[in-house]
Amino acid sequence: MINETGLVSHYTKLEHLENILAKGRIKFSAVENLEDPRESSLDWIDTVGIGEEIDTIAWKKARALKESVGSNLKIFCTTQPELDKDFQDCEIETSIYGKPRMWAQYGGCFKGFCILLKKNLLIHSINSTKKSKDFIKSGKVRYPSWLHLVNGGSSIEYGENIELNSSSLLNTLNSNSIESIYFKKGKDWKNENEYRWIYYSERDEIFVDIKSSIHSVVLGYKFPRDSWERAIKLCKELNCNCYKLDYQHPRYKLIEWNKSS
Repeated sequence: MINETGLVSHYTKLEHLENILAKGRIKFSAVENLEDPRESSLDWIDTVGIGEEIDTIAWKKARALKESVGSNLKIFCTTQPELDKDFQDCEIETSIYGKPRMWAQYGGCFKGFCILLKKNLLIHSINSTKKSKDFIKSGKVRYPSWLHLVNGGSSIEYGENIELNSSSLLNTLNSNSIESIYFKKGKDWKNENEYRWIYYSERDEIFVDIKSSIHSVVLGYKFPRDSWERAIKLCKELNCNCYKLDYQHPRYKLIEWNKSS
């Protein structure tokens, strides 16, 4: 077993092996690319005209600002340790690196890998990438059952004497709205036990150096055999342990492939 204290995990596909392990970095994904429609939709943002005259130019600018949120608002998701495990629970299946549903949804159906990160060092690395006009928010995700009943959001106002730009937009997308949309999820997602970061930036791509944050890597039990050697080599270069998840009916098993010095 891996001691999860102070760690978070990120499940991903085989195709990201080089980008994450060889380059030692993670990428924040635009919210418009998320699979959950509640998070990828921008319907929580309204455009509201102020004044008696219809200002078509201002309306188009307001709509363009709204659409820019889909790419400028970026996210990085991790799984945090469960604090209330039952003594009868399977230890690996309830660990941050062994959740079968997470492997199926995000880990390429067990063909990908899971990277374990030291949370405090990761927080420092993410914050160090922040520019003056950027916004970062992080925290645990909550899973209320009543989420489908809430319609709250933000409004972009346009009209005479109202300045529309990225700075005013960030003020509109206040912390409470972002908290409501991206730090609350439906009850069905509860077992993910997420801790996530939201990053608002007009930069096209946000990469965070994680070389100092990497604790270990766990390969899925279907991780392709012809990629084993490469994965082990990358882990040795990063001076982190490499494990492989195996399944021996009726339970999962964790195999340690190399031990860092």
